[in-house]
Amino acid sequence: RGGLQGRLRVSVGLISTPYGIGIDKRDSEEATKQLAAEFDHAEVRDDLVQVLGIRECMWEVSRQLLLDGFFSKGGYSQGDIYGHLVPVHVWFVAGVDASLVDQASADLQLRLSSWRPIELPSKAASLQP
Repeated sequence: RGGLQGRLRVSVGLISTPYGIGIDKRDSEEATKQLAAEFDHAEVRDDLVQVLGIRECMWEVSRQLLLDGFFSKGGYSQGDIYGHLVPVHVWFVAGVDASLVDQASADLQLRLSSWRPIELPSKAASLQP
């Protein structure tokens, strides 16, 4: 609710830190940090269940935002931690103007659909002579 702070729209992301067998912890943390930078406000959770919980009730979040006077759109990505180290994430764009929310949501969805982390620590270390 307080996230708009004078803006007409805001993007919010909830990201699960990707951990798994064979995933370098430094790479995971860096990928999460880079993805968080795509949002106006982002929260990172180590527990995937929290992110999936929000995904399951996205309509409730949108409904509550509408009751509070905000238009919103949201999305979900199951990530691709073993292919490209894309963390699982849920996102919303909310604001006071439906057309601005629609445009910002479409722009964000397009960016996120092709998003991949760059310059991960393990790859940079492997390139060192």
